[in-house]
Amino acid sequence: MRINNNISALNSHNIMKVTSSQVAKATEKMASGLRINSAGDDAAGLAISQKMRAQIRGLAQASKNAQDGISLIQTAEGALQESGDILQRMRELSVQAASDTNVEQDRESIQKEITQLTSEINRIANTTEFNTRKLLNGSNATSSGGTLPTSPSNPTNPTSPSTPTNPTSPVALSEEEKIVVNLKKWWLDEAEQIVKDSFGISASGINMDIKIFDDPSNPAAAFVRASYTSDPLDTIGAIGITGKGSNLSLEINLAHAKPVGASISGGDYYQYVDRVITHEITHAVMTSTMNFGDMPIWFVEGVAEFSHGADERLKNNIANLGNGISPAQLDSGVKAVVDSIGTGSEGDWNAGNPPSYSAAYLSVRYLDAEIKANGGNGIRDLTEYLATNDTATLDDALTNASSGAFTDQVDWISSFKNDVTDMASMEAKTGVKLDTGIVGGTFEPEEDTGSVLGFDATGGTGPKKTAESVVPEAAGINAPEIEQPMDGFTLSWPSSLSGGGSGSPLVAANKVERLTGVLNSGPVQSEPTHLKLQIGANAKQTMSIYFNDMQAENIGISGSKGGTITSSSGQVARFSTVESGAVTNGVDDAVIGYAIDVTDAENATVAIEIFSDAINEVSSERSRLGAYQNRLEHSIKNLEVSEENLKAAESRIADADIAKISMIFTKENIKMQAVQSMLAQSNQQPQAVLQLLR
Repeated sequence: MRINNNISALNSHNIMKVTSSQVAKATEKMASGLRINSAGDDAAGLAISQKMRAQIRGLAQASKNAQDGISLIQTAEGALQESGDILQRMRELSVQAASDTNVEQDRESIQKEITQLTSEINRIANTTEFNTRKLLNGSNATSSGGTLPTSPSNPTNPTSPSTPTNPTSPVALSEEEKIVVNLKKWWLDEAEQIVKDSFGISASGINMDIKIFDDPSNPAAAFVRASYTSDPLDTIGAIGITGKGSNLSLEINLAHAKPVGASISGGDYYQYVDRVITHEITHAVMTSTMNFGDMPIWFVEGVAEFSHGADERLKNNIANLGNGISPAQLDSGVKAVVDSIGTGSEGDWNAGNPPSYSAAYLSVRYLDAEIKANGGNGIRDLTEYLATNDTATLDDALTNASSGAFTDQVDWISSFKNDVTDMASMEAKTGVKLDTGIVGGTFEPEEDTGSVLGFDATGGTGPKKTAESVVPEAAGINAPEIEQPMDGFTLSWPSSLSGGGSGSPLVAANKVERLTGVLNSGPVQSEPTHLKLQIGANAKQTMSIYFNDMQAENIGISGSKGGTITSSSGQVARFSTVESGAVTNGVDDAVIGYAIDVTDAENATVAIEIFSDAINEVSSERSRLGAYQNRLEHSIKNLEVSEENLKAAESRIADADIAKISMIFTKENIKMQAVQSMLAQSNQQPQAVLQLLR
């Protein structure tokens, strides 16, 4: 018998510690209701459970967000319901005023009511808000400015992607330096690749200077300057010159190509500098590979626009030239754009002003579609032919490489003007599909810009390319700066601001310069207010909604003093010229326009159509908001089901099975009592030694 080490007591003690730990864990699980109270309980299960809990809480909040979105939409829709009721009354008054049973005094009284109701529509639009956010007055709408990606005017849209061009640089770069960085990282390399993939042409061993200047008086955002062989007798294409270009320089006007640091695309929506560069590199490759001096300007500018797409410019030119956004006005705008090409001569080019670029782009889209319809590969067949036969003219290419679609430029232009006369024929004959969801004077953003490789031009086989993604900057923000990023060009970089853009560099005596640049595209429609609703548990699971400006002027029932407006059927109505027709914004007495004039029967008759059009616009807006609401209601149901199922799954991992834990707890308690008894007996054993000492 041993007295220094009581082995049986030690063994009982160890078992008691283990049992005590099991009892403590069972107690903790029963008290908390959780199977996993610490990582030690189930390390893998804890990780899975925590991710599931994040999803569950995210789904719950997303459901609340969707419910808030419905409330926001209902607020706007309720206001529009009242606007619709007011318009119904105004149409009723127009019907009344159109009857000659009324005398002048009667119509003046009707005019006063119409004026007040017009002001009330403004008040509704200006005061409808949710959580202090104005919904119907366009106060949050962004303007797309007066420019397109190849336009010189300063963009006015303050919104653009927020990724800085060089976020890791410890030194603030100048705008010129940022342009050079972006040219080296993405813009030149990707532009050259786009031209190669789109048109099957590429330059080889061409020297080109990069020049950056800052001249607000120069309307160009960028241009390619080159020298061509002088031929005074040459009347093909650009008059007096022929052949390929030499002494190339890409000249970028800093005044219209910034803020560069706003995004890796450069500039603002939708005048992104990367699209300007793509346009100009198209010129550079064409002038280096074909008889560019004899190419008509409509063709070279149309091809350059096609490289990145120009649906935004085209859409806005159509609306502006059609003097409105009704179907009839848009049809009229299409015809005006098409007619502006004239005979397709250099003299018909309107100094680059609208709608020259749009007409060039649309005519090349037509050229592309017709060649494809005849079994060819579209515009690529022509550019490849011209690059292979570098003394050929466009007439040669059309005769030999258009798959029989055209015999020469005259045939192309005349067919274009005959075939494209309105919106429907434009889509059918060119493949151009504009996002013309136009309500209250605003356009929906383009899902596809219309580029050669994009969804629309390829008949749905290519990806949709937006203003941001058409030049993808695929290498990302950390792309390296490559001193010579182009395969076909050796570049000379500016050491300082070049001061280019004007003047003439020294050229050989038999050489003449030709500049292929871009000019102002004119006024455009504004974009609607876009709001993002986070309706998912994870990033980028959003729904975009927008509200149009529903003030009286934007639905066509208010305008300038004595001005006119055209109804959907082409009838012209006049706005009032008297004080009783002065319309306010509804919140103060400031006059912001004039109501439709119903003081004579003829104008009142047209006013009936104008108010019908306005009712349709309000109804269309309400219909779209109703569609948003229905979608959100289904989203909420889906989120709630997902949350429920995820909770059930997480519960199976993290929650305790109380019945099972109770069983374990009871078992361990019994074991604890047994081990305590055994420990007591083990402690008594050494005392038996005393019996030996008596």
